[in-house]
Amino acid sequence: VIKFGFPEEKGEKLERYFLMWPQMKKYQAPDIILHDNDSINIGKGGFKVLWTPGHALGHICLFEKNSEYLFSGDHILSQITPHIGNFIINPALQEKYKKFNFHNILNLYLNSLERIKKLNPQIIFPAHQEVIYDPIKRIEEIQIHHAQRLREISELIKNNPMTPFDIAKKHFGELDDMNSFLALSEVLAHLFYLEYQNKIYREEKDHKILFSI
Repeated sequence: VIKFGFPEEKGEKLERYFLMWPQMKKYQAPDIILHDNDSINIGKGGFKVLWTPGHALGHICLFEKNSEYLFSGDHILSQITPHIGNFIINPALQEKYKKFNFHNILNLYLNSLERIKKLNPQIIFPAHQEVIYDPIKRIEEIQIHHAQRLREISELIKNNPMTPFDIAKKHFGELDDMNSFLALSEVLAHLFYLEYQNKIYREEKDHKILFSI
């Protein structure tokens, strides 16, 4: 993250934190592996498994086919938008799943959001906050939010090359170390999305990567 303008001292703190995290938490192996479009049958009803990458690469939603209720996890929330950010991904995984282009995570998220919209769920039950009784309206609000952020970032770097970290500071303001990192990852997701559309370009200066229009 240093090449994207993230301060070295902040990066060292985060590195220590991430190295310590696995020692603090005990992770459980999954009981079952689910795939996109799998069915989970329960009584007379059942769920369709929907792979919805964005907040996490392996994120899924469950769609109850009879009631048309969606259990959205963190994919769609009622009051805030889920964190959609680019993180470092194991190169071996990048290569194995390169057809999905995890590098452009915002595009994956927006595509999976549109997929949910086409299903036209009647009610959404998110993992946090309130039940969503007008799913299409909420989905469109999230789509508008990301379109607005893309415009704002584009305006910031018009004829004004900036590092992603400086863009994050302008956009989100001063934050603590962890939230600075999360803000940087969100900005990167939007920059990479614009870059894949050939709307912006990057350059390297003094070992830092800058983006501009």
